Amino acid sequence: MISKVAGSGSISQKVLNLVIYFKNQSNLRYSHTYNEGNAGGWQNGARIALNKKTGDCYIHASVMKLMLERLGLPNYIVQCTDKSHAWNLIKINGVWRHIDSTPTVDHYPNELMTDSRRYQTLQWLHPRDWNRSAYPAAN
Repeated sequence: MISKVAGSGSISQKVLNLVIYFKNQSNLRYSHTYNEGNAGGWQNGARIALNKKTGDCYIHASVMKLMLERLGLPNYIVQCTDKSHAWNLIKINGVWRHIDSTPTVDHYPNELMTDSRRYQTLQWLHPRDWNRSAYPAAN
């Protein structure tokens, strides 16, 4: 599945292809039904995503974590301090960047983001932030 979805090109392009694939609601629908608390950890969250084809932002981040690891990319699931949103922080070519695979219309662009850009996109809905000291800087 990973080679089919990620396609060819640079590692950055493969990551963006994965994001586009999982943002497509026909591949993985968005639902508030699941969350970190009842997913049972990211591994089970990825299983839920692949089996049920539905999930919230944490489930989307979980399946992205699995796919990014299959590509050999170190990554974390990052959550807002109020746990209202989750996404991935990945290391590509020695640089850390945020990527969000949650299918929303305009709030989470298909781009590799720095910390400042990630913060900016999180402000579109309501003020949110994450514990920056817990993760590598994406500058």
